[in-house]
Amino acid sequence: MYREIFERYKSIFPKFPAVRRPQVGSVIKTIRIDKGIRQMDFAKTVKIKEPTLKNIENDHQQATTVENLNKCAKALGVSIETLILMGREWDQANYF
Repeated sequence: MYREIFERYKSIFPKFPAVRRPQVGSVIKTIRIDKGIRQMDFAKTVKIKEPTLKNIENDHQQATTVENLNKCAKALGVSIETLILMGREWDQANYF
């Protein structure tokens, strides 16, 4: 699911770990809340079902596809790379 993104970052950052996936759901949720957007409204904006958005924000792997992340990132006005880097930065297991 994140293979394309990992490959891109591995070419730039050779030590970019592929074992843990970035926790981008909490980043999406935080940005959405900071912008004052309700979850139900955001789900309509990005054209995904509200339960799917809940799963994304809870970092459930099946819902967190590259396509869904792109939709969320675009609607929030950030790049998918920003979401991933912020998710890695906020991860408690971050060792960068």
